[in-house]
Amino acid sequence: MTERVDGGLDEPEELEPEQGSLDLADPSDSWTVADWEEQAAAVLRKGRRLGEGDADALVWDKLTRRTLDGIEVTPLGIPALVAELSTSGRPTRRGDWDVRALVVGDDARLANEEALVDLDGGVSSLWVRGDADYATVLDGVLLDLAPVVLDGGDPRAFLAYAEGRELHPETNLGVPAADATADVANTAKDRGIRAFVVDASRIHDQGASDPDPQVGGRRFGV
Repeated sequence: MTERVDGGLDEPEELEPEQGSLDLADPSDSWTVADWEEQAAAVLRKGRRLGEGDADALVWDKLTRRTLDGIEVTPLGIPALVAELSTSGRPTRRGDWDVRALVVGDDARLANEEALVDLDGGVSSLWVRGDADYATVLDGVLLDLAPVVLDGGDPRAFLAYAEGRELHPETNLGVPAADATADVANTAKDRGIRAFVVDASRIHDQGASDPDPQVGGRRFGV
């Protein structure tokens, strides 16, 4: 006969720090905005971007950059910069978080080993780049749980490999939107997965401002 013994110790309340009183930094690690301005100004003076008689606070003007749309991006983010900012609440997202690992199928067995390690480590989907031996690269991957997104691969070869298996609905054949066809769309629809990928990076690479790739990407998607 055994007797159940509860384990653990009660936490003495007198040892609990007051809320907001716990400081993980050493006093010598505490710095002010003025300290940062002084150090940054010293660097700019060495580069002759500030004169010896210029105020340290001018580093804000010297280091602030402007986007093509005229939006100022300061060198340092501090609470004072957003003190008067009015928002409508925190943004929301749709669906679960997706942590996607890049898998390059040049060496199929090595790619498979890396993919399985990533999935065991918390990755939730796979981004398979290039032509691949899907039977080897995806061996042991639960396709109904881990979405697979192709990038430059053969959609028909992938579907042939996955024939008779349930696919996660976020699986994507990775066909560029510019190459979209009704046949590919219907094939993906029949399997309950996605077919096309919109890549707006080329708009950015051509010198577009920050919002333009988003606008262009939406246009391609439509």
